[in-house]
Amino acid sequence: YRRLTPESQPFVPMFRAKPMALIPDTSPLVKQDEVTLADLADEPMILLDLPGTHAYFCGIFEDAGLRPNVVHTTKSSSVLRGLVAAQFGYALMNICGPNDRSGDEGYIAKPISDLSDAPQFGVTYTVAAQRSSMVKSVLNTCRDIAAKGGFDHLIE
Repeated sequence: YRRLTPESQPFVPMFRAKPMALIPDTSPLVKQDEVTLADLADEPMILLDLPGTHAYFCGIFEDAGLRPNVVHTTKSSSVLRGLVAAQFGYALMNICGPNDRSGDEGYIAKPISDLSDAPQFGVTYTVAAQRSSMVKSVLNTCRDIAAKGGFDHLIE
């Protein structure tokens, strides 16, 4: 994510990844088209525990004057999805594929209506690395895929 890299670091943006809430399919919140941070704050939260995610996801709530009720953490997005499907709580994720939005997995991804932050996802590299024909090819491929909307299914 761009927010984790220095502005001076070369970066190829690919898409903006607005957080979504993964809600157990038995929750009354699944009947809503969107949820709010206030809807979620008191519910049990499963937190993806990767570098920077605790500060980022908890900060989203804190910026709104709320505090999430974190009851479980995991380093695995697959385990996180399983815990949500098993009704241990909801989770926030920035990248949700079509299966996350289908409602067929025991949970469903819902937009968060009062959230405007959408971090830029992309590829960072060093100035020296861009001299490599392999790196140039990868960067150009990333640009092409992004320009053609190749990541849209992960964010819409």
